[in-house]
Amino acid sequence: MDERDRGRSRELDVVRELLFPHLSKAEGWERIDAAEAGQRDEERWSRIERFAQFKDALGAAAADD
Repeated sequence: MDERDRGRSRELDVVRELLFPHLSKAEGWERIDAAEAGQRDEERWSRIERFAQFKDALGAAAADD
């Protein structure tokens, strides 16, 4: 077991295997780590939420026409 694997559940390892079956274990973990880091990025989430609100408003305006 790699030092970085410590503290990761078997369930998360199964998810890694399902998501990235053709990547090496290290590459799969790198992608999961990057996704987790992005998930904690408050500024990024704020931009996504603003875009979603804009898209909803745009769709509502188009439906009114």
